[in-house]
Amino acid sequence: MSGEKNLDWKKLRFPSAIQSSFSGSNLVPFYIKFTAVAYTNKTFLRNNAPTEGDTLADITVPMPKVIESNSVINYSADTEDRGFDPTWGGAAESILTGFGLFSGAADRMGMSGILGKRPMDERANIFKGANMREHQYDWLFVPKEKGDGEIIANIAKAFQTMAFPGRSGWETRSKVIHPPVWWITVIDTRKSGTQRFRWDLGPLPSVIKDVKVQTAGGAGGIYIHGEHNDSYPAATKISVSFSELEPAINGGQGLVSRSQLIGGDRGNDGV
Repeated sequence: MSGEKNLDWKKLRFPSAIQSSFSGSNLVPFYIKFTAVAYTNKTFLRNNAPTEGDTLADITVPMPKVIESNSVINYSADTEDRGFDPTWGGAAESILTGFGLFSGAADRMGMSGILGKRPMDERANIFKGANMREHQYDWLFVPKEKGDGEIIANIAKAFQTMAFPGRSGWETRSKVIHPPVWWITVIDTRKSGTQRFRWDLGPLPSVIKDVKVQTAGGAGGIYIHGEHNDSYPAATKISVSFSELEPAINGGQGLVSRSQLIGGDRGNDGV
């Protein structure tokens, strides 16, 4: 299944200086954490934040300079059936037109057309659903320590590999395993644990939609040596696009997924 050979992906941290702790990361106060868990179609399981035992991959990197989120809400211009109009104007019109009988007779005799009367445009933009929100993250990773090159390569490989479905055991010829679901959170190194901030745009559980990796050597094609005399690019650009698994809903205190709303979550707008 997805993540079957990714034991090293369960704690990928860049730069290598924060591999064991964030104590030496004073110059980078915020990191972003991507945690992959197995897909499930059960609402009550989608509502639960992942635990360490559920994790297929855990990637922590510095916050990108730009966080991009795309929300598309769909509307359609439809005629509304509003029934009886309880306003004074609506009541007066109903009485004066004999509840529409006089107007209908005028239409049939052609009088409305002669007077240039046309039916009122009763359309309104009616909500027809929202696209799954998309979140884009871009980094330019430059290895500065010996272990950095290998970590960057593993981060790129983890995002790329886990964007695809996995093999399905003895049903390999007929079925695949759904790609993992990713939880995206922010780590404030000045505090413990992850937090929700207003500026992180509140990504909900998502799947990877697109991964781009571009590597570059130094002048003359120079590459960086790793810890085991292997070579890694002098710079690696990684772009990952996520699409939320479920539609977002305003829970009253922030956006939540459908499963989170059903599970009682009303949202957290962050600090």
